[in-house]
Amino acid sequence: MTKHKLFARALALVLCLTLVCGLTGCVFSTPESVGRIGEVDITSGNYLLAQYDAYQQAADLAQEDQDPTKVSAFLRQQITPEGGEPVTVADFVAEKTQQNLDRYAAIETRFAQLGGELTELEQTQAEAYAQQLMDQYGPVYEANGIGLATLEQFEKLLLKEQVLLDLVYGPEGETPISDEELGGYLSQEMVQLAYVVIPLYNSQNFAPASDDEKAEMKKKAQAIVDQYTAQTAALTQAQAAPSITEAEMKQIPRQQLEAFRTAAAAGLGEVYQVLGSPAPEGDPVSTALLGHASVDATFTEGDSAKQLYDLAFGQAAVLEHSGFAMMIALRLNPLTYQGMDAVRTQALTDYKAAELRQELADYGAALPHDLDSSAMKKLPAKKIVTG
Repeated sequence: MTKHKLFARALALVLCLTLVCGLTGCVFSTPESVGRIGEVDITSGNYLLAQYDAYQQAADLAQEDQDPTKVSAFLRQQITPEGGEPVTVADFVAEKTQQNLDRYAAIETRFAQLGGELTELEQTQAEAYAQQLMDQYGPVYEANGIGLATLEQFEKLLLKEQVLLDLVYGPEGETPISDEELGGYLSQEMVQLAYVVIPLYNSQNFAPASDDEKAEMKKKAQAIVDQYTAQTAALTQAQAAPSITEAEMKQIPRQQLEAFRTAAAAGLGEVYQVLGSPAPEGDPVSTALLGHASVDATFTEGDSAKQLYDLAFGQAAVLEHSGFAMMIALRLNPLTYQGMDAVRTQALTDYKAAELRQELADYGAALPHDLDSSAMKKLPAKKIVTG
């Protein structure tokens, strides 16, 4: 799960942020707050993180003849957002900074409205994450006026956004998604996968496989799939039988996975031997529940993503994984393999996270804004240093 979404990128990228004052040795001072959005106080730390994330979004849109490391010059130039009109970087950064702050205020406000509370474990995790960042990057944070309390606040904020999915869409939520609806999405739009990734190069000297060697490896990998298919023919028929009980249905994915492991363990040695590589030790099979974005990122070659979605539950296939690997994949029924309660959070995230994010953005933008322009001027984007 991609568990920290809002400002996660900002928290990672801010590690390389320093200000001109820090470089020149002068004292770096910031206002304690830049105002409020709704009832939420916007600290200088909130503002700096939001602004730096906005600058990085602008940097991602830079053309080859533009240099985002030259901050003052880049801010005066123009970029073109996807599907939008050309805009100066300074205006883009100002707009995105405000949007980031709006979402932040919305999360805090909606979390409180819906009676959300972080568990002691979640609070401890947030504090531990913040302390790890401070231990590793403390001088950088301190040079930018960002202390441990600010890091803890943001780590907790990111957890609150995830909890909001359940507070809004969960079984007891504000607008609950039924198990039937979520189960349909899970079965049709997500993939419960058992898989083995096989590198298309010698694991000892990294010599790439030739086209003939790739064809031979694929042939031997297909033999694993054929062996698995033969072993599970009865299971495949059973799961389609109208008389199958719920208890029997729940056992089938486990039996299919065990048969897949057995076939892989028996045949992988021959696949690796084509390149003279030793087969991996231990259980070679991994499992994952993937949404469309993860599938598209995982399979970068040919029609493999479509082929994966076309697999029936319990069906296996050899797929192109990338230019450097192939995959033997088995698609399992996620509802019977793990059960709804075990996958609800991940399924809700895949199904509704983007919608919730937009709702929060709209909600935050509609809140009363009482921001101090003079305070924000003390934290100008032109003082950002990219590294």
